[in-house]
Amino acid sequence: MERRAVDLSRTRFLVLDEADQMLDIGFVHALRQIAPKLGKDRQTMMFSATMPKTMDELSRDYLTNPVRVEVSPPGKVADKVIHSVHFVPKEKKQDLLIDLLDGHRDDRALVFSRTKHGAERLMKHLEKIGFAATSIHGNKSQGQRDRAIAAFKEGSVRVLVATDVAARGIDIPGVGHVYNYDLPNVPENYVHRIGRTARAGQTGRAVAFCAADEMGELKAIEKTLGARIEVAGGAPWGGTSETAKPKPKRRARRRSGRRPERMAA
Repeated sequence: MERRAVDLSRTRFLVLDEADQMLDIGFVHALRQIAPKLGKDRQTMMFSATMPKTMDELSRDYLTNPVRVEVSPPGKVADKVIHSVHFVPKEKKQDLLIDLLDGHRDDRALVFSRTKHGAERLMKHLEKIGFAATSIHGNKSQGQRDRAIAAFKEGSVRVLVATDVAARGIDIPGVGHVYNYDLPNVPENYVHRIGRTARAGQTGRAVAFCAADEMGELKAIEKTLGARIEVAGGAPWGGTSETAKPKPKRRARRRSGRRPERMAA
């Protein structure tokens, strides 16, 4: 378009796939350049695994009287996913992951990292200590991603470390564990991540690691799920969870002519 080598004025269909991720990685600016050049009489379709508020706002800009189709309500996850969370210092996450992966070396495990550099660093360490691991993230070419997913699917690789952007659309049966090595900033992404396991009626495990600075993300995820995630290890940071020990009740000072009041825990 910038070279004036293409004319889109007769385009009749505009499809935005993984539309929510387009916002996160900056494609919305390109979209705002492309859309006005398309034919006005067109059909626009937006597909998204999650539908955050910003996604709704974007849809109003590009859709006219849209029909909204939901396969499942927001926050709905497969019934056969077993959730758990470990409260662990950031510097201990790697050791914990290795211990847990060591318990099911023959199973496929998908590990989510927040950054591409973190994903690559973690993968190389797992590979170094003997795990059959690979990674997919924004720094990988499409060919490298395809080869990594193919190896994971056929079983020659048992651990796939990925970022949210690169892992979209992965449909691989037999993924027994999904590890949220870093909790996602967007709570709906947790739902999308763990949707990689417990597919086709199978049982799967979603294991989250929560460092001290990730309590906000954990609360947001639990709010989206509408339920508490079972604590599998450690203690909630700051004692903000229901699993923390309750404080002992205290008596208020006696006031003249009145019985002492009970203070709430």
